[in-house]
Amino acid sequence: MNQLQKEIQEKSKNIELQEKFIVLQIENENFVIPLEYVSEIVKVKDVTEAPHQPEWVKGIMNLRDSVISLVDTRKRLGLKHTADEESMFVEKSKAAHLNWIKKLEEAVINNTAFSLTLDHTKCDFGKAAIHLLAKKDLDTRVRRKLLELEPTHHAVHNEGKIALELLKEGKKELALEKVEKIENEIVPEIIRYLDELNVIFQSKVKDIAVIIEYKGHHFAMLADDITKMKTFKPDNKQKGALTDNPFISGVFDDSEGLYQELNLKGVLTGQNDELLIETEQPLEE
Repeated sequence: MNQLQKEIQEKSKNIELQEKFIVLQIENENFVIPLEYVSEIVKVKDVTEAPHQPEWVKGIMNLRDSVISLVDTRKRLGLKHTADEESMFVEKSKAAHLNWIKKLEEAVINNTAFSLTLDHTKCDFGKAAIHLLAKKDLDTRVRRKLLELEPTHHAVHNEGKIALELLKEGKKELALEKVEKIENEIVPEIIRYLDELNVIFQSKVKDIAVIIEYKGHHFAMLADDITKMKTFKPDNKQKGALTDNPFISGVFDDSEGLYQELNLKGVLTGQNDELLIETEQPLEE
């Protein structure tokens, strides 16, 4: 990263540099921007909400006393944020456990059948946890937290099974005590683990700002990571289905994979070429 920063700062305007690109990684996809337009790379700190801006402008940031717009590149390209999906998974898991204990309580109080699963490996969270733990590249912190949560999750289902067995034996009061224990002691513990898991998911987001100087305009674009610098020959740029996207000007393909070149003019303008974020002057071709 330091070496990359040095190369950016030392760039010149010669023709050879026109073939060099900075690689932005966004949601495991590789996008490239010509190095000639990249002035520096910074870690995002304080962002101020900006009124009257498109939804894909995250806000404005201060860069050495200059105020610049910060483009949420992921949102602009229509890519889903993995961390948002992970957070949704956590919230659904919390709601599912609260619903599970509610249904169990209703079954015990009303002496009716319990329709949800008592097998902790077959509920939605249990199946998702097994799927995640099977991933070799799973974040070690996520793996550790899931393994810590597993005994508690098992206990919820096991205690629920005992409660229903007590109810079947006619021991309703004891069954209700079990339900109360699950509701007041075990489920809150699961919620705590899930909240801690969500903190880990959110901490994985590495918002890095690529500072762009493009045709007299100064703005920043968010990326998950800046992985490397690549050199491509202009005549190797491919057109095709991917370039139907107004934000992609072409695709380079090499032994390491596909690299989509971002169309900076497309990012900054709408369908009718109106300028969608405040910059210094109209965009030129």
